[in-house]
Amino acid sequence: MINLPEVGNKFPTGLGRTEIIELLGKGKSGYSYLVDIASKKYVLKIMHDEPVPYYNFSGNKTNLEVNAYHFLKSIGIKIPNLLFHDIEKNYLVKEYIPGVTGTEWVIEGNFDEKVIEKLFGIAHQCKVNGIHLDYFPANFVINNNEMYYIDYEFNSYEEKWNLENWGIYYWANEEGFRKFLETGDASFINQDLANGIPIKEPFEKIVNEWITKYS
Repeated sequence: MINLPEVGNKFPTGLGRTEIIELLGKGKSGYSYLVDIASKKYVLKIMHDEPVPYYNFSGNKTNLEVNAYHFLKSIGIKIPNLLFHDIEKNYLVKEYIPGVTGTEWVIEGNFDEKVIEKLFGIAHQCKVNGIHLDYFPANFVINNNEMYYIDYEFNSYEEKWNLENWGIYYWANEEGFRKFLETGDASFINQDLANGIPIKEPFEKIVNEWITKYS
């Protein structure tokens, strides 16, 4: 098991001297760090073995992400390029995509519908290929009018977990997301913490408008 690095420390990767700049976030599968390699920014993702109550992984997480990367590339989803991975040490290095994260977009509250339209376009592209993404806002970056899915995770398509029935409610919850980021308390965005079900009722009107326009 890899010890998690601290900011300012070095982490050995196959791309050379890698310095940890900051922790970008923790997801279901791992911790993502902004790193410096030869004066350029990249993202280092180190997998963890921490349990997630509503999600099970089957197999090596790094291998799962590498396979997912190649599939998403093949169907035309905009994602960061995978630059290096180590199955045994359970980490990968990928391209850093600068821009506005989905989280930042939500808490700004301007709800530019071009972003929502692009999100629904991605969801449609995934549905026709039999999958859905993790539509949580932190997994997306808006850069030069393009939307990138910066995670590699996807699952076989299920209505329950698609954009319309799950992910889009996070994109509508401006105040809840702000409080979640301030406190770390997921009850501001989830009505069911154990199963990762978002708060829905206050956002039905705007969500239904988005679905009518873009789905």
